[in-house]
Amino acid sequence: MRELWEAFEHGVHPAARHTVLIGVLVACLTAAHASAKPAPALFQLSITGTAHAEWDHTGAVAAAGDCERTVRSEGIRNVSFRTAGSTLVRVADGHVLAAKVRRLAGTVTLSGANTTTDVCGVEVHEAIADCATTKRSFRGGTVDLASSRSPNLTFRPVRNVRLRTSSCPREPAQLARAPIGPVPASVPVSRATLSNDRLTRITVTATARVKTTFGSPESGTLNQRAVWKLELRRVER
Repeated sequence: MRELWEAFEHGVHPAARHTVLIGVLVACLTAAHASAKPAPALFQLSITGTAHAEWDHTGAVAAAGDCERTVRSEGIRNVSFRTAGSTLVRVADGHVLAAKVRRLAGTVTLSGANTTTDVCGVEVHEAIADCATTKRSFRGGTVDLASSRSPNLTFRPVRNVRLRTSSCPREPAQLARAPIGPVPASVPVSRATLSNDRLTRITVTATARVKTTFGSPESGTLNQRAVWKLELRRVER
């Protein structure tokens, strides 16, 4: 070390020594601070949820031979889902880091009726079809947990949920785009809660609501409501 110092004294102009020493000191302090930064806390995340939708939707007029046809769909749709396992997520400085939540599985129960109206000149023919209650299931859904400056949990739309198409009752296109209902955009969790290492389990509930009013050439309304329950279990290192 002494030899290095002597080389430093002979190799650096006296007027520059203080500047160099300060720079070395700052670099050492920065490295010490970086090494002291705590590792992210680990949690196992699991999700359960339900979604409910009710609609009264009349589609655009379509040609049916020499007649004009409209189909009015009235339906009730209930979804129940959960993660088949838990997903490891990391929390750094009170912020949840990005992760992919896999293995969403659940069931969709559907009931309702279709009313078909044919207008053929001055004649009007109407037929009502009551639909049998059906149940569809899914698995393998995924939802991305986005990283955010906020401590809140921020989710992207659910993907990889495939359901067979129902024709009775007809489901509005919005339900096909959000097959398990609306996703809570942001689930509030305080930074103090996430940073408190004495808490081994954190449970939060979030609700999402969407109301759609169909405009011309369609008409009617669609009301959706979803409730998500999230459980975070701290992983001991």
